[in-house]
Amino acid sequence: MAINYIPNDPRAAGFSIMRGQTPRPSRSTARAHFDMPPSPPQARYARGTPQFLHWQAREAALAALEMFETVRGAPLMRWARAVPVKRLRLDPDAGEDLNAYYTGRAVQFFHYPIGDTVVQSGISTDVVAHEIGHALLDALWPELWSAEFLEAGAFHEAFGDCVAILTALNDRALRRELVASAKVNKTNVLETTAEDLSWAIKQLEPNHNASVPRRAHNKLRWTLPSSLPADGPPGALIAEIHSFGQVFSGCFYDLIGLLYANAPSKTEAQLWKAAETAGRLLFSAAENAPMTLRLFQSVGRAMAQQDQVMFAGAHYELIGQAFRMHNILLGSSAMIAPRSELAGKAAGRGAVKLNAAANEDARHRLGAAAGTRLGKRAVKLGGMAMAELSHRRAIDLSGIAGFLKGVRAHGPEAILVGALPSRVGVAAVMSAVPDASATEQEVRAFVAGLAARGQIKHNGAGNTVQRSAIAPAGVGARKTRPTVGYPVTHRIAQRGGVKTLERACFACGCRVHRGEKS
Repeated sequence: MAINYIPNDPRAAGFSIMRGQTPRPSRSTARAHFDMPPSPPQARYARGTPQFLHWQAREAALAALEMFETVRGAPLMRWARAVPVKRLRLDPDAGEDLNAYYTGRAVQFFHYPIGDTVVQSGISTDVVAHEIGHALLDALWPELWSAEFLEAGAFHEAFGDCVAILTALNDRALRRELVASAKVNKTNVLETTAEDLSWAIKQLEPNHNASVPRRAHNKLRWTLPSSLPADGPPGALIAEIHSFGQVFSGCFYDLIGLLYANAPSKTEAQLWKAAETAGRLLFSAAENAPMTLRLFQSVGRAMAQQDQVMFAGAHYELIGQAFRMHNILLGSSAMIAPRSELAGKAAGRGAVKLNAAANEDARHRLGAAAGTRLGKRAVKLGGMAMAELSHRRAIDLSGIAGFLKGVRAHGPEAILVGALPSRVGVAAVMSAVPDASATEQEVRAFVAGLAARGQIKHNGAGNTVQRSAIAPAGVGARKTRPTVGYPVTHRIAQRGGVKTLERACFACGCRVHRGEKS
């Protein structure tokens, strides 16, 4: 039996028509799947009912996962942090807020009344697919969760937007409408995400940076994150992960546009081919890109390297062009050039195995403390198997804010190591060695932005920096007047007797508080 489904955002004008369709079947419990409350009987429920919300959120989540597995060409078998690892909780309505969360164990959506309208983040396929995107990237690259610098968080947000865009483009009806509109390389409702949530934020605080939707078709240009302001007016580029993430999503969408512009015909099939190609490169890069402070460049370079293997370099120039349009230069051939010989021995095929002396040399080059156990991740770039060796540099946050005195955060630092094919048993450092002072600068700048926006929970408090909300029409009858700020995403916890800043969730919206009476 059919259900009602909105395949895009409910405010995506012209593309948001609710349609009837047969719901996707439940996934095998042998694969990564979703844990939801029992489904109501299949029927075409009216928008605004709990039954509609349940089926809508379920269908959007499955659509995103289906797209990912189709493009990647392999099933997803487990989540990164869910308990148990194959089951991610999906909560269509977790309470009252203008937000949506990925917590590691769950994706959660919320409702909020704006005048006579109740905004539900779980009915936007954009928002649901975006949150699933966080979970997918976490499964591909779990180390990014605890990487406390701006480009790591911004790439997480950009990846979520890219998943939302690809989910929309995987819908043939939406794809046909976009091709018919002749707006693939113009502002359109498929590259624009979370319109409904942004509209709601605008009603409460018109000057909030997130009061306009994020757009992947943009002209934003990369600049040093530490040079950006902590906050700014609607749509301005600021040192906040959703805002800065638009630089990368701009590169990604421009690549789709360039691939489509160079296609032999302008059909919906060619548009999907362009999107699928860009998606395959992105997903592979997310599994194999080296961890660096300049993460957008690292992922772009990895996409160019993977293009050599997947498509014989057919799209190399277009990848470089897409990133140059946003002031990111790739020069990817230098990414994996041998830099220096590593002490000790290397062995193995398909993955680099190092003996104790080689690991000690790598630890020394990273500047890690004696006895530090290095993280190891197998990567494959341009057909070459390498190992990424990493540690987490502890950064003192004292001086940023009073409550951060004695608190530390961690900045990941890594090098690539590869076996030299010309000399058996010899490994070489294949990447630049991280700069500890740059790591400290980037981490402190990122945390300063979190503190300025009130995004750190501490001593039971959080989001202490709030904006005064402008009450929209029809809200005067509410008992309290809301205040709007940024969501709390980090907390301070005791780890080994040391106060440590850590991520609690990824949140995609704003945080609404009850304040003074109207």
